[in-house]
Amino acid sequence: MNKPASLRAAIEAELPSLAVSPDRLTVFIDQGSLAATGAKGLSFEYRYVCHVLLLEFGGDSDTLFIAILEWVRANQPDLVLNPDARAHGITYEIDILDNKTADVSIKLQLTESVVVKVNDDGTRTVEHVDDSQHPDGITVVESFLSGLLTRLEPAGRVAAMRDIARALRRSQQQRIAGQKSPDGAAYDPRKARAKPSGHQRDKRGRVKRAAMFVKLRTGRYLKVEADAAGLAIGFDGRVARLARVHQFGERSRVAPGGPEYKYPARVLLGLTADERELIRDLLLKHITK
Repeated sequence: MNKPASLRAAIEAELPSLAVSPDRLTVFIDQGSLAATGAKGLSFEYRYVCHVLLLEFGGDSDTLFIAILEWVRANQPDLVLNPDARAHGITYEIDILDNKTADVSIKLQLTESVVVKVNDDGTRTVEHVDDSQHPDGITVVESFLSGLLTRLEPAGRVAAMRDIARALRRSQQQRIAGQKSPDGAAYDPRKARAKPSGHQRDKRGRVKRAAMFVKLRTGRYLKVEADAAGLAIGFDGRVARLARVHQFGERSRVAPGGPEYKYPARVLLGLTADERELIRDLLLKHITK
């Protein structure tokens, strides 16, 4: 496992005092488990609690926790992006020794994906997926499942990719209808506009309070493609530009000829933790047929 050593290095880099007494910092593993499937592939996932113990700490606690959060954002992003994971993914206890020092115990729920491939000569290639290279989590899923995909014939891959693509589109449509980003955060509401008087003001007010992206999320615009090489989900036609503006929070005109407006980012497409599990379950269903 690579993450405990990486986390220790990140903490040491932010706390130079540890260079004098490195034995005051201990990083070890609690409550470890392996997550594997019944498929023929040997790829699996380490799941464990990484326990950071800092004895007689007299530094700034903000510096310590900022260093840990910065490492988490790069190496275990679900702890800050997933609402369920961030609720209990990082916990701590502090035993105050005196006015200047304390023993600090920090626990992080970590995972490490391991891709195992069997070569033509029967030897195995083992690769630990580097989450810091794939902060969106999507490529992590692709890497972990790549070993499973090799167990399907081309026709089987096409069928699996089609099922996964359709299921993901339904899931994305439901999330967009719920006005939420993949991390569970609610979309920023529409900015209120100046309203004309009388009946038109009431009518426009009702429209502006309605859910956003009603047409955008329909199958007419949210398209899927799938083949033996993989799948793609995206917006088609004239709405692709509009979707990009909201996805990345870009500038655009509210109406033709009108002023430009900086839109807040409302992430339309992206994978949730549940959708990653959905991909895995559907693929295993096809493999075990």
